[in-house]
Amino acid sequence: MRFKVVWLFIVSSLFLPSIVEAGIYFGNLHAHTAYSDGQGDPAQAFQHARNIAGLDFQAVTDHAYYFVQPLADGSDKFTKTREYAEDFTEPGVFVAIAGFEWTGTGYGHINIYNTKGWISRDQADLFRLYEWIVKHKALAQFNHPVREFGDNFREFLYFPEVDKYINLIEVGNGNWAAGDIISEEMEAAYRDALRKGWHVGATANQDNHKPNWGSANDARTAVIAENLSYDSIMEALKRRHVYATEDKNARVFLFAGSAMMGDILYDATRVTLHMSFEDIGDPVSCATLVTSHREIPVPVSGDSWDYSTDVRVEYNYEWVYLRIKQKDGDNVVTSPIWFQSSSKHYALNPSIFPTRPTQGEKFVLRFDLVNWSEQAEFVNLSVCLSGNPIFDQTFELQPISRLSTNIELSAEEEGPLQVYVDGELAWEGYLHLTQFSAILDTTHENGYEFENSELLLWLESVGGRVEVLRGRMRANSLKGKRLLILPLPESGGIAPIIKKLNTKEIGIIVDHVSKGGLLILVSAKEPIESDVVDTYNTLLKRLGFEATFSNDGTKILEDGEEKKLVSLSFGQGYVLVGSHDFVLHPEAELEELLTELLGVNFVDDEE
Repeated sequence: MRFKVVWLFIVSSLFLPSIVEAGIYFGNLHAHTAYSDGQGDPAQAFQHARNIAGLDFQAVTDHAYYFVQPLADGSDKFTKTREYAEDFTEPGVFVAIAGFEWTGTGYGHINIYNTKGWISRDQADLFRLYEWIVKHKALAQFNHPVREFGDNFREFLYFPEVDKYINLIEVGNGNWAAGDIISEEMEAAYRDALRKGWHVGATANQDNHKPNWGSANDARTAVIAENLSYDSIMEALKRRHVYATEDKNARVFLFAGSAMMGDILYDATRVTLHMSFEDIGDPVSCATLVTSHREIPVPVSGDSWDYSTDVRVEYNYEWVYLRIKQKDGDNVVTSPIWFQSSSKHYALNPSIFPTRPTQGEKFVLRFDLVNWSEQAEFVNLSVCLSGNPIFDQTFELQPISRLSTNIELSAEEEGPLQVYVDGELAWEGYLHLTQFSAILDTTHENGYEFENSELLLWLESVGGRVEVLRGRMRANSLKGKRLLILPLPESGGIAPIIKKLNTKEIGIIVDHVSKGGLLILVSAKEPIESDVVDTYNTLLKRLGFEATFSNDGTKILEDGEEKKLVSLSFGQGYVLVGSHDFVLHPEAELEELLTELLGVNFVDDEE
């Protein structure tokens, strides 16, 4: 999706009539009572939400595994919740919703609404729950997608049939008074679900376990609906016409052509994306359009504004949502608008492994090939590198199905990589070839601090592929590796013997360098045992160095002086011995030396 840097002021007359006529209603879709692990009963929850919190709608979603225990009069807890919901619903005033929460250990939690029956974690794992949801055509919501509760539904493994019914996802969840419940972790999970193919709208809920239903803070799920009735609210939830807000009355619209947030717009090539915000007295500090591929700042300010931008749709499957941050710290996250091909054939969640193959090395292009059609269909998939076809195959996909696809390819040159589905551009990226391979040793209770370090990031930026050596160093561990990074061990540890280099390992390292390999030896960050340091000094001696590590390993000494870097050629290779911080946070001196030794140039990932 390409966004032109031209912003147009739009007046209210440009709003679609259907949106103007719709209302925005604020409520809470996640709460508990004493029917599970909360307090009070559903009647108290609905009454409090309506009369005290001033909500337009409230759902009670007790944990289903508590339902096996009936109430004192023998009645079913969920049936009673449904009865209370019906009693407290008053069109135009308040909508009460009965639901339940399925809490799958290791998977995550899911709320289910608008069903006559219930199912608990003791009756179904995640995938059987999905079958139950489809069978009952139940509206559902991914709850608080954070690691604390599981692996995010097996990392949002996509099922097109289930996607029809799981229409919501929490980007905010919390019962604390501060109200800062929309988190970066949950919003990142939201984007991950969207990338995998799920069509879910953003919600923010209080997950009440105390008698403060709707009044714990100002966080709300906002629903854009025709009117405040049960059917209208439920229909809007199913259509994802929702946004998550930490402000109790922030009014937000996002639409493109005939589609508003939560909708799918088919076969659009260019549209005007409109957005509107109003929260008198609470101005915004920034706004951002978050797309399938990038984030675009929106130049807005104030507590009431309307803006639009032209959008060029480049791929056969894209999405965009709006994120707003107010000056008081409150956040708003909308549901997306999807731009999709009416072919209903898509290639989602692409990845390349290894991410930087070497020249001629086989690599795997992975993605999910999806057929949204209600019938089995043939789907053509083709791949081009630098405009030249390198793969073309037709697959047969079952109705409403996903086919995990792995394509084995190789390339002699790097360049732009495009994936086409039925001739429509589905994805593109840039294939970078590895110019060298490096390996970080962590087999001697060492190197952990260097994982994801500035050094490794820099090596990757200049075309390197960095692996981590774990377990034991063997004769073939360094095969094909241009560079070995060998930090001295860290202080402490459970087995000092593991920290030492043995005679065989010293021989492997010396052989690696003599045959043309590069070695970076790094001093210890904190003092370590002298007998451990002795083994690394033995390696230095075998490599021809007069320099040594100090007895505690923290300094590099040459002719009695402390050095931050010493270097020496050995055989066909080269050795660098650097101080801990000098190597961990490389500066120009080290980068220039490594660039020369590795024979590489800087790689621009934006190419």
